[in-house]
Amino acid sequence: MGITRVSSSRFRRLPDSTQIVPCSPSLFCTRSRRNIFRRHIRGAGGSKMQRNVILIGALLLLAGCGSKPAATANQEEAAAAKPNCLFVNGQTAPAGQPADDIIGVRQGMTFTQARNVLRCRNKSYAINASNSNLALPNGGQISEIDLTADTGLDKVEVWLVGPPGTEKVVRVERTVQFDDNKQLSIQSIIQDITKKYGEFDTSGNQPTGVIVRALNKERMTSDNANYSECENSNIQTTSELPCLSAVSYQVQTSPQNPQLASSFDVAVMNYAEVWSMVQAAERQLAAQVDQARSSPAPRL
Repeated sequence: MGITRVSSSRFRRLPDSTQIVPCSPSLFCTRSRRNIFRRHIRGAGGSKMQRNVILIGALLLLAGCGSKPAATANQEEAAAAKPNCLFVNGQTAPAGQPADDIIGVRQGMTFTQARNVLRCRNKSYAINASNSNLALPNGGQISEIDLTADTGLDKVEVWLVGPPGTEKVVRVERTVQFDDNKQLSIQSIIQDITKKYGEFDTSGNQPTGVIVRALNKERMTSDNANYSECENSNIQTTSELPCLSAVSYQVQTSPQNPQLASSFDVAVMNYAEVWSMVQAAERQLAAQVDQARSSPAPRL
């Protein structure tokens, strides 16, 4: 069982003879105050009603003692939500299908699932999330969450979209930077990326590559009319793209040695999952309209 630490900010400066008891920031409770209430209750004369009034007043004033402020309650709730990493597993593509995850985070995951994988992957990750909205094809908006995990040199960014509360992962990107004395060879990085995701379409001698898959899961060739639209890895919610997914990488060469990498970036984008979430959001909006129509009109 963990030890609950009491912040020093929760104590008020009182005389040395007074023993402090942790309490709500809105009330400053002491042993002496408790004893005073006890003496009043035990020594109260008069009618039974008078003694009850004193007792109720004492209980009300002491109600804050030992109670948890909202901030502390929220912190404890967040701590309780920390995953048991023994039972947290990343997700990978089913056997026989191309890899489409980054460190175990892949499309279709919920916010909690993705966050737990990141927490358990690297305890040094500083994890943050922000919300925004994207436009839908027929008006209205769809929720977007940007979940980031960052150590300063290793950053993972996860985008989720969907109706509020049901967002799913659609895009994952990881950027790794190297200190000058810890740079890796460009060749070894590309070999590792290729080993996981397959052979990439490359452009000239630049250390970049992309794999685009059509809706039938087959590789899309660069001469396909939709190739350029599908390789950009951007989230598109206003129209359906004729592609399933895209995986891309880019390696930045070291200024001191062109054979070494100063950083690399890998991104996985699933267009089909985006469109699935768009359709779910539009169904939700349609259901809201149907419910509004069935509601009785106000009397005029």
